[in-house]
Amino acid sequence: MKKGLCFIVTCIMILLVVSLAACSSKGETSKKINVTITVTKDHGKQMVAKKSLQVKDKSNLYRIMKQEFTIKEDNGFIQSINHVTQNEKQGKYWMLDVNHRPSPKGAKEVTLHKNDQISWDLHAN
Repeated sequence: MKKGLCFIVTCIMILLVVSLAACSSKGETSKKINVTITVTKDHGKQMVAKKSLQVKDKSNLYRIMKQEFTIKEDNGFIQSINHVTQNEKQGKYWMLDVNHRPSPKGAKEVTLHKNDQISWDLHAN
């Protein structure tokens, strides 16, 4: 009787461990999406950088910018991308467009989705 009970308890424990392992592995495999990030100056007249990337769905734009480009920021605002720095005296600032529309959010608040087109342009208003 004891051997039978031990066998049943052991089987239940193994099933629990396998079930938990299967559940935890599902969360680790995120879907990859394609996004394009373009960095230009003077309303697109001069190319600084362009990257087509595969990232995890719903990635944060700011984190991807930090991983893929050399950036400097101040209080959450990107000041420099790949050593091209905005110039307050000339009124030139980095402007962010998401899918060809001005972004109402900063890079830290932008969540990336499939086929997003991200554009940064350094220009005066």
